Amino acid sequence: MTVRTYYSTDSGAPVYSGSVGAFIAVLKACLVDGYGSKAAAGWTQEFSGTNLSVLRPAAGNRRPLWIDDTNAQYARVRGHEGMTAVSTGTGPFPTDAQLSGGCYVVKSNAASSAARGWVVVADEKRCWVVSAQVADTIAGSAAAGFGTFFGDFISAKAGDAFNTLLIAGNTSTTSGNQIGTLSNTMPSVGPGHFIPRSYTQTGASITAGKHTDHAKAGGVAVVGTGGSSFPDPVTGGIGIAPLFVHEPVAGVVRGIIPGGWCPAHNLPGNPGDTFQGSGALAGKEFLLVDVSSGGTRGRMALETSNTWE
Repeated sequence: MTVRTYYSTDSGAPVYSGSVGAFIAVLKACLVDGYGSKAAAGWTQEFSGTNLSVLRPAAGNRRPLWIDDTNAQYARVRGHEGMTAVSTGTGPFPTDAQLSGGCYVVKSNAASSAARGWVVVADEKRCWVVSAQVADTIAGSAAAGFGTFFGDFISAKAGDAFNTLLIAGNTSTTSGNQIGTLSNTMPSVGPGHFIPRSYTQTGASITAGKHTDHAKAGGVAVVGTGGSSFPDPVTGGIGIAPLFVHEPVAGVVRGIIPGGWCPAHNLPGNPGDTFQGSGALAGKEFLLVDVSSGGTRGRMALETSNTWE
């Protein structure tokens, strides 16, 4: 897999704003078409309509992502086990019973053409999208760090055919954004976190949660909002830990979410800072971005090197 990073500041990058169609424009440019000197991540657009799109990863489970971008301030998103038309699919996650109409991706806190900064980090199996943080006027506010994750996580179960995860918002407001949500303890789950089926490979969409090493010590509820002082008093650097995905069943850790890491500090550095891994993480490169959960500001390290798996 080839990990690629796209920024709103790139030459030829699409403008992201509180406008109808803006979310599809950014994702399609990054994942399907490419722009300027940037090659696409290899995904395909399987179906399209007026401000509607179905995007499908190039590898892995290849579960399609349905996007309804007809509202100016937010898009609706939903994963499916399969789709045969732009609004026809099977095995939705979430189901309407779980979250009617699907999850939300907040594009802007205002219906406006004002540009919002964004970064997309993706490979052929999954993508992270975080907006309103790098090179944006509202960076550092509680409204910063709107975002979503979609695609395959690295499963602990051999032959897992349903290890696809959607993380997005559970309401249309900025406080409903959940990209930064952490579970303090297992098996509590996070709003806007869904997997198409459980580890048993049967049934339908289930809620999920993500946790990190903080969960072993009582936990914090938002990525990058707790732990030791920064810089680390021993190493002088930054400590980070993987993000694990778990099911709403005690003890069921389904796998690791590639590309996203939780700092072991409270809001270390600044959004847009980059750093190199060392020790066991030598050869990895990281970008700090603001994320949020329920209106609370957090900070995540996105792995931008070609080292996800």
